[in-house]
Amino acid sequence: MDRLLVVGCGSIGERHIRCLGSCEDVEVVACDPRPERLEQMRQLYGTADGIGDYADADLGEFDAVLICTPTDQHIPQAMRALEAGCHLFVEKPISTDLTGVRELCEAAEDANLVLQVGYVLRHHPAIAEAKRLIAEGAIGEVYMADIHCGGFIGDARPEYASLYWAKRATGGGVLYDASHEIDLIQWILGPVTEVSCLAKHFMLDVDADVDDGAVLAMRTNAGALVSMFCNDIQRCGRRGGQIIGSEGNVEYNYREGRVSIYNAETRVWTHRQREYERDDFYINQMRNFCAAIRGEEPPRVDGVDGELALAVALAGYRSVSERRLVRISELLG
Repeated sequence: MDRLLVVGCGSIGERHIRCLGSCEDVEVVACDPRPERLEQMRQLYGTADGIGDYADADLGEFDAVLICTPTDQHIPQAMRALEAGCHLFVEKPISTDLTGVRELCEAAEDANLVLQVGYVLRHHPAIAEAKRLIAEGAIGEVYMADIHCGGFIGDARPEYASLYWAKRATGGGVLYDASHEIDLIQWILGPVTEVSCLAKHFMLDVDADVDDGAVLAMRTNAGALVSMFCNDIQRCGRRGGQIIGSEGNVEYNYREGRVSIYNAETRVWTHRQREYERDDFYINQMRNFCAAIRGEEPPRVDGVDGELALAVALAGYRSVSERRLVRISELLG
């Protein structure tokens, strides 16, 4: 039986607790400074007696720690867990800047501990199918991609203005959110090497430096060109993308669970629909993490992946502030 400590019981912490209920041989303990929230987790999901202050947790009693707190708290909390010998799951993005990220990755590797980052789109069935098709050469050489992720944050999180999202320093902003898409771009197409970005604060009730809409142009190390349109203000949400190759196109639709492939020779579209509930790929993510800490399979997203996604997001912010194209090597060396 593996004992897991979930630190932070906001919306994503609660989702992980719920989805861990579908994993075998785990005991989940919640950690949150709000007593009423700990009681909710106990009543809803049967968690063990909760812990109010992470600093008081005896981490030697746990096999793994899941960090689901505001982004600016991730690195010190994660490092404490590693020093106690715990495997780690850190929500995305791994931090608000790169300070301490490389050290965290190296510490996990040196200690032979799992460091997994919470980019759940790799577990989405339609996106995984799109990656498989592209890797198998179904559309030939990849030339370009167009990615769209937009929705109104007030629908998903009505209280967003009082959360970490309201301030850039604590992890608020559309590029931190859109690092989900940045990760899947690099998973499917390879590392991004150059970024140009325009971003703006349009309407949300947050600090003026927290952008809620952005457009990015990127180049991968293989030479593919990628555009990404992302926002947190779109009243009718849309999330998906198309990848254009020498022999056809692949498109995926996040909400409908559909992947489509166009064959340039036959000029025919083939559509594949995958039925799913939203929790399904979060459950797959938690199952992957539990298997990883037992040595049964590798984590689908490791610390280095998290560092690369964060670097691209930060390059986007630097591009906005300096009004120029930014190379990822400027941030990562």
